[in-house]
Amino acid sequence: MKVDALFSSILNLKAPLRPEDSPATIPAWDSISHIQLILAIEDVIDGELTTDEVVNVTSVSKIIEICRARGVELTVE
Repeated sequence: MKVDALFSSILNLKAPLRPEDSPATIPAWDSISHIQLILAIEDVIDGELTTDEVVNVTSVSKIIEICRARGVELTVE
């Protein structure tokens, strides 16, 4: 699955994502969309994130790492 699909459905992004993208580089990534991203990640991994995982949702690369640790491969293209 492309990580862009996860973000575009929530943040309505048109530009491709980079691993280093974060709330600092994506203005639409605010507190409300952050919660929506958490819920979308939980749908993708088919389970709940731990508190530590939620705290670590700080960038595209961290989201990829969290999903990979749960057996789901996300790619950036």
